[in-house]
Amino acid sequence: MTSREYILVFSDDSTEFPFGRTTRQVFDVLDFGDSAYALDSNIIFISTEKNIEALTEKIRASRIGGEHFFVADIGDTSRAGNMTPKFWDFLRSKDALTSAA
Repeated sequence: MTSREYILVFSDDSTEFPFGRTTRQVFDVLDFGDSAYALDSNIIFISTEKNIEALTEKIRASRIGGEHFFVADIGDTSRAGNMTPKFWDFLRSKDALTSAA
């Protein structure tokens, strides 16, 4: 199967998570072979074979997302923008693995 890239964004609701959300909690929801790049605890890029509905349900069932989060597919975009080099390295390494398969 082909990996898909998503952006996962949580609301910054300090009343819902008074001690903060850790990126480790998000990574624990992923399956073996999935990967993620966290900008902070609220914005995480995920590469997985799951479709968007399955990923959303897994996050919802874990309750780490609370009631306020969204997942968007970024795999079909041109990926233009002014992002940190580490993020681009993450996406390029996925592109290299995908094209080699």
